Amino acid sequence: MQLYQLMRAGAGVLTGVVLAKSMLSTAEIGTWEALLFLGTLVLFTGVNGLLQGISPVYMPLETDQRKQFLFQVFIVFGAIGLSFFLILIGGNHWLIPAITGLTELPGFYWFSLYLLLNIGTLPVEIVYLLHNKPQSIVVWGILGFGGQMLAISVPALLGWGLIGGLQCLCVLALLKLTWAFITIKKYTTPALPNQTTKTYLVASTPLALNSFTGNLIGLFDGWLVGNWFANPVIFAIFRYGSREFPWASALSTALGTATVPDIAADQVLGISTLKQRSTRLLHAVMPPSILLMLLTPTLFPIVFSHAFIEAAPLFQIYLLVTLSRVLLPNSILIGIGQSKVIFWTGIGELGVKIITGFLMLHWWGLAGVGWSVVVSFWFEKLVLAGYLWRNMGIPPDKWLNWRLYIGYSLLLTLAYLAT
Repeated sequence: MQLYQLMRAGAGVLTGVVLAKSMLSTAEIGTWEALLFLGTLVLFTGVNGLLQGISPVYMPLETDQRKQFLFQVFIVFGAIGLSFFLILIGGNHWLIPAITGLTELPGFYWFSLYLLLNIGTLPVEIVYLLHNKPQSIVVWGILGFGGQMLAISVPALLGWGLIGGLQCLCVLALLKLTWAFITIKKYTTPALPNQTTKTYLVASTPLALNSFTGNLIGLFDGWLVGNWFANPVIFAIFRYGSREFPWASALSTALGTATVPDIAADQVLGISTLKQRSTRLLHAVMPPSILLMLLTPTLFPIVFSHAFIEAAPLFQIYLLVTLSRVLLPNSILIGIGQSKVIFWTGIGELGVKIITGFLMLHWWGLAGVGWSVVVSFWFEKLVLAGYLWRNMGIPPDKWLNWRLYIGYSLLLTLAYLAT
């Protein structure tokens, strides 16, 4: 799962590097980033919460029930894909300016078709996780993220333009959908939605709502920058700078996802395992983050281009998000069935983000948007950790090597101040 998430993040970064050095103009790259922003919002507005909710419902079921349940999950995701497609096609005239601040997005209809074909394939990774198929997860990641990188990058380098890349993405989505049908046939048993489906949707609703509110934060940032500046070039600079360190976000996300079934099966052992793995996570994530913090001013214009040099200071601020990203109280709460608190905390986080976003953008420009993200992320993690300690009797030292964490936090902060 960690390698899978690394491929997801790496594909996005490498695609950005290639596009920055391709024949596409900065405005065209800004259009792609706006489409990608819209697609990310759609894919993970509720969908990510539904993916997180599969494991806790799946684990207690009998073998036959598990196969039927997974089939029902694919039905749910297929219905979501169709619903989003109809909303995007029917509401494009107001959605595009409302979300991106731009009047139009060339290639919007091709990108909507890609989302329709792709959303129904998303549960495949969870199916492989639940069946302990690590090699299949890796191959699936290579097909999905490697193919995505090639589908966009090669047409850009060959001069086919953005539309050619989007058409290639649709072909890739068809291949993934075929793979998903093979997976359905192998690991599921056809069954209509029933009480188990209802239980799944009820259990996943707080997670889906939290995913929705979390993505409203990204929506708000994109909307704020898009409407404040109304310039695709500045939007591209913002999107290139407002990236978390892919290595850190990928490993943290994968560890959080993979640990939920363990905690759901055995709370004490699962939390102990989380602490051991999160210690290894700190060693894997923090030293590269510190090094990248020091080298970003030099590397950023080399890796991308001088057109994006203004994005480097913003990226350094987003590197500080790593300090909250590696904290995983969310996984514990999901595993022990306390997902509602995650949703309500997300509502509070959104409120903090909106207030600080407006104020800090006014005070510090694009850098202020980055600082508002740092503040809102810390709000979420501190509230969830406090809830675990006060209400569930699970203090931070049960799931976090806090001495090591504080040491690395000081080093990353000093590296930021040094640059």
